[in-house]
Amino acid sequence: MTRHHNLRILIAVFSIAAGLLLAPLSQLSTHVEPVAVAASREPVRARNGIVASTSEIASRVGVDVMKRGGNAVDAAIAVAFALAVTHPAAGNLGGGGFMMIRLKDGRSTAIDYREMAPAAAHRDVYLDQQGNLIKGEGGSLVGYRAAGVPGTVRGVELALKK
Repeated sequence: MTRHHNLRILIAVFSIAAGLLLAPLSQLSTHVEPVAVAASREPVRARNGIVASTSEIASRVGVDVMKRGGNAVDAAIAVAFALAVTHPAAGNLGGGGFMMIRLKDGRSTAIDYREMAPAAAHRDVYLDQQGNLIKGEGGSLVGYRAAGVPGTVRGVELALKK
């Protein structure tokens, strides 16, 4: 897959997402079918693929990418970017994740694009001068030292290359 092809897919994704987000609300379905979550429910099966997410709009973006010739990885990336708009609390662009990919030839690969510590971080970054864990501001959970470097954008770029 060429870099030009990847760029065209990303432009299409953002165009589709913008169109869906800017569509009049009357055009969007507000009806939600009840969902059974019983353990005995049969799995959903489809001949050409399935797209699922926490957002109907984001899922539609993924389906549209596949209808335009994209593969499952293209659709997953499109959904991830769309979720950054429709469900930003999920972290998406500011976070990280994992992706398992099964290639056409049957091989599988996994990509780990979790957040990472900043390059200047070191083993004792969360310890005070006495070697005790810093609590509150400056610790691992609150403040400027609590941030990680997001990995999502780099991870999906790697997925497109694989």
